Order: sequence, then C-alpha cells, then structure tokens
Amino acid sequence: MFHCRTQPFVTGFHTRCYLGNKHVDVVKEQLKGMCKNAKTVFASSVYEMIKKMAKKANIKVSIHRTSGRQTLRNNINARTPVAYFRLAIVLPFLDNLLEQINTRFNGLSEVALLGLLLIPANLQQLKESSQEKLIQYYSPDLLSPSSTSQDLVLWKCLWYVILR
Repeated sequence: MFHCRTQPFVTGFHTRCYLGNKHVDVVKEQLKGMCKNAKTVFASSVYEMIKKMAKKANIKVSIHRTSGRQTLRNNINARTPVAYFRLAIVLPFLDNLLEQINTRFNGLSEVALLGLLLIPANLQQLKESSQEKLIQYYSPDLLSPSSTSQDLVLWKCLWYVILR
C-alpha cells in the first residue's frame, strides 16, 4: 500500500546543487582569466609564497634539467623556476580543473538538475521556462507529453494542499 509523506523530502543538498549550478559559469570565467594571466599572477603571488616556504624548509627552488630522450616527466624548456612551475604545474592544473568542470556541469546535467525542482520542497522555484525545458528534454520518455503541463499543475496543487 502506498503512503504519501506529508513532510517535504530531500531538501537541502539538492536545492544547493541546483542553485550552485547557476554559479558555474562565473567560476569557469575566473579560471579562464587565471589561465590568461598566469604569467603575472603566478609570478607575483604564488611563486613568492613558494619561495618563502622553501626558505623556511631550507630547500632551494630549482628546475629539472631538460633531456632530449626523457619521456616520463615534464620536459619543459624553461630558463627560470617561475616559468618552469607555471608551465609544468599551474597551467596543466588549471586546464584539468576547467575540463572537469565542463564535463561535470554540461548542458545535460543542467536539465537533470532542473528535475530537482519537482521535489515538493522545491516546487515554488519551478518557473514556466524551467518547466518547458523539462518537458522538452523528457518528452520522448513521457507517456503523454501533450498533457504534461496539466499534470505538473495538478502536482503543484497536490503538494500545495499537503504542505499548507
């Protein structure tokens, strides 16, 4: 027998995921800016901290020698430690981070996150544009796509009455 819960379920984490997805573009733009300005930003702030830490640990900051046949490590042709660490560590790290963000927060995951707005606790955030995106994306899987907007209206009314 099916029992309907009167408490909204799964609220906090999923709401934060949906709202956090809106800020992904801001983070991506910041990371792209860091990649473009890596030469000045890395040399002025990060490398200075590296030098201070190395001095406290009594370590000399140096670069690997380049080799014509080296295949198992970064063989960056850089003349200074600043250039070496920027090219061998910072830029690949930022590129990898950007790639992971692009993979995790692609267009499909955005539509999937819109599905979290169907959770009763999040229904008040479901706007008409989001509803249309959901219907358009999931229409091949729906039994009757033409009546889905009415079904969503009934869903909202049901939970409005229960949660009131």
